[in-house]
Amino acid sequence: MSDLLSSASLLLTLIALLYGLWYQEIVQAIDTDVPPQPKDFKAPYKRVRGVYWAKANPLLIATIVLTVVFAPESVKILVTSINEARNSGAAAIWEYDAVSTSLLLVNLGSAFFAVHLISLVWKLRQKIRKLRT
Repeated sequence: MSDLLSSASLLLTLIALLYGLWYQEIVQAIDTDVPPQPKDFKAPYKRVRGVYWAKANPLLIATIVLTVVFAPESVKILVTSINEARNSGAAAIWEYDAVSTSLLLVNLGSAFFAVHLISLVWKLRQKIRKLRT
């Protein structure tokens, strides 16, 4: 189980590192002003589209994959914990496993990260649509 936690943590750390490096550029692309004349759309469109395909979209896909890969184990941990608490009551505290809990929290963090990235990618997509017309 600790190997699983190590790999999940490492992968989430890599995603967080890329997110930290690319966040400013993603937000700047979202905040790109739409020029008043359609003839001026080409340069901002290329820049926003580049950020969408080269940074935001791959980051979102990686985060979703990470969440999905570790979801079955997280669900198993959660179900086991609930059943143990239901069967043993307060005595279940003695069966506490910090590694399992940590894996569950890492996967939850990954899921919240994915939801946030979905909103950023959605906003980028909307900006691309505005600049395409």
